[in-house]
Amino acid sequence: MIIRMGSGKGKTKRGQAVAGPSTNKGAVIAERKSYSFNNSSMVPAHRHINADGTRGGWVADSAFVASTVWMGENAKVYDEAQVHGHAKLTGMARVHGQARVSGRAAIEGQAQVEGKAEVSHNAVVSGGAYVYDNATIFDNAVVKGVALVCGKAKVEDQAQVSDKAQVSGKAQISGDAEISGLAQVGDSACVIEKAQVFGAAKVFGAALVKDTAEVSGNAEV
Repeated sequence: MIIRMGSGKGKTKRGQAVAGPSTNKGAVIAERKSYSFNNSSMVPAHRHINADGTRGGWVADSAFVASTVWMGENAKVYDEAQVHGHAKLTGMARVHGQARVSGRAAIEGQAQVEGKAEVSHNAVVSGGAYVYDNATIFDNAVVKGVALVCGKAKVEDQAQVSDKAQVSGKAQISGDAEISGLAQVGDSACVIEKAQVFGAAKVFGAALVKDTAEVSGNAEV
C-alpha cells in the first residue's frame, strides 16, 4: 500500500485531531509487509524508496540497501546481501546470499549476484548473467548474456565475459580480454591484455593467454 500525504485541509469530526499542512505533499512512504523472495518462505521486507522519491524494489529486512542506491520496481535484494554507494539495480535484477554490490556498479535485466560474490566500481552484470560463489567483478568489467562467473574467479579492468561463456576456479580475466561464445576458462588460468577466447575453446590449468592471442574453435589450452 502506498500512502500519499495530503494537504491536511478539510472538515473533521468532533474530537478528531486536525493535521497541519504537509511539507511533503506527494511523498511516497515505503511499504512494509511479509514477502516471498524467489518462492521461498515469507520474510519481513520493505520497498526501497529511491533518492528521487520513486518507488524501488523489495528488500528483505535482513539485507541492506543504501539510500543512495537506485532500484527498479522489480529488482530484489534479500538474504544478507548488501548494496552500497550509487549502485543501480534495474529490470528483474537479484542480489542475494551474502553478495555485495557497491560503487557505481549496475545489475541489469535478469542478472543475479549471489553467494559471497562482489561487484564494484563501474562494473556491469546484465542480461541473464549469473555471478556467484566468491567471484569478483571490478573496475569497468562487463558480464552479460547468460555467462557464468563463479568460484574465486576475477573479471576486472575492461574485460568482458559474454554469451554462454563460463569463468570458474581461480581464473583471472583482465585488461581488454574477451571471453565469449561457449568458451570456458577455469583453474588458475589467466586471460589478459587484448587476448580473446571464443567458440567452444577451453583454457584451464595454469595457462596464460595474453597480448592479442586468440583461442577459438574447439581448442584446449
